[in-house]
Amino acid sequence: MKVSALEEWGPEAVVEWLKGVGLGHLSEVMMKNEIDGGMLLELTRDDIKDELCIEVLADRKALLQALDTLKTQYNECRPARPADILASTKGGTEYGLVLPEGKQKRAQA
Repeated sequence: MKVSALEEWGPEAVVEWLKGVGLGHLSEVMMKNEIDGGMLLELTRDDIKDELCIEVLADRKALLQALDTLKTQYNECRPARPADILASTKGGTEYGLVLPEGKQKRAQA
């Protein structure tokens, strides 16, 4: 399964991924809640515990770890978006524009 197509995964693909990471026993709850790839990317610790009602601590921890790994792989293989690039330059100049001479220039509003 291609990680780069994660946002296009349907609930069936999420179930396939769960089985691949040893969490196939959580498939029913994911299908019942229609968790697709986009929603999978947005799941939080609270969602997993309170909304999906995954009660076993070991399952919650294993799912969170698997999600962290999946998100890392996803972020490594997707192309950078302009908003991501701008967000990564917040420590530098306002918009992080670099001139050929190496001097910083602020973007005109």
